[in-house]
Amino acid sequence: MVEIGSYLVGRKQGDWPSAATPAEDMLFAAARIDGQTLEGLEFAHCTFANVSFKNVALRQCRFTNCAFLNCYFRKTQMAGGAFVGCKFIGCEFPHATIQSCDFKYSRFDDCSLPFDEMEHSLPREPNLREELTHCLAIASDGLGLNSDGRKYRLVSIQAREEHLKAAFLGNSDWYQRHYTGLRKLKSLGQFLASKMNGFVWGYGEKWHVLVGNLLILATVGFPALLWLLQGGLDQPDKHFGVKDLIWPKLSDFDPNLWLTASPRCSIRTLMVSRTFSVLNLSTNCITSIGSGQFMGLIDAIHQRFAQPFNFLYFLCDGWCHPATS
Repeated sequence: MVEIGSYLVGRKQGDWPSAATPAEDMLFAAARIDGQTLEGLEFAHCTFANVSFKNVALRQCRFTNCAFLNCYFRKTQMAGGAFVGCKFIGCEFPHATIQSCDFKYSRFDDCSLPFDEMEHSLPREPNLREELTHCLAIASDGLGLNSDGRKYRLVSIQAREEHLKAAFLGNSDWYQRHYTGLRKLKSLGQFLASKMNGFVWGYGEKWHVLVGNLLILATVGFPALLWLLQGGLDQPDKHFGVKDLIWPKLSDFDPNLWLTASPRCSIRTLMVSRTFSVLNLSTNCITSIGSGQFMGLIDAIHQRFAQPFNFLYFLCDGWCHPATS
C-alpha cells in the first residue's frame, strides 16, 4: 500500500482558484464540490484528499504532478483536460466519462479507469502508452476487473512492439539519438521474441491462438517429424502407419528395443514421443472437462505423465548399463 501521508505534509489548505489564478502547492481536503463545473483551472503540485467530484464537469482543466487520494469521481465528466504526472490512489470512478484527456506519466494505485472510457485518451507515444496501460492492467487485476486488465495488457504489448520497432528502425530523431549500436540490435531481438510469443502462445491472452497452433502441431507438424524418424520406432512385428503417427502411444513401444537402438536415435524419438504424450494429455483433458468426467481427467493425467517418466527411466538405465551379448 502506498504511503499517502507524504502527500499531505508541507502543503497549506487551499481555496478553489479562479481561472485566472493557478493553484500551486496546496491541499484540498474533505471537500464536496458535487455538481459544479470547473473550466480552465490549473493546479500544480497539489493534493486532493477525500474530495468528492460527483457529477462535476472538468472542462479544459490542467493538473500537473497532483495527487488524488481516496477521491470520488462518480459520473464525473472529464473533457479536454490534462492529468500529467498525477497519482491516483484509492479513487473511485463509477460511470465517469473521459473525452480527449491527457494522462501522460500518471500512475494508478488501488484504482483503475474503465478501458472503454480510457481507450481514446491513451498517449500517442508508444513508450508512454505502454507504461500507462501496464500500470492500469496491474491495478485492474488487483481490483478483480479481469476484462479491463486483459484489454490493457494487450494494448501494452502492442505499444511495446511499436516502441521496439521504432527503436530499431530509428523512426524519429529521438529514437536515433537514444538507440544506437547494440541497443538497437537488442530492440530488434526483443521485438522478434515478442512477435513469436504472440504467434505461438497468443501472449498468454488469446486462447484460440494456442488451441489453433496445438491442432496444427498435433495433426501436421509432429506427425511429419515422427514420420522422418520412424526408423527408430518400427518393430519386427509392428509397422507404424498414418494413424499411429497422428495418435501415437508410448505403450506401443518396446523398451528393450529402445535400449538396443543407437543413443542418438533413441533421444530424438523420445523427444517426439514425449511431445505427443503432452498433446494427447491436452486432448484428453479437454474431452474430460467437456463431458464432466473428472475421474477421466485425473486418469488421463496419471497415464500420460507416468508413461514418459517410466520410459525415460528405461532409456537412462540402458544408456548407463548397455546390454552385453
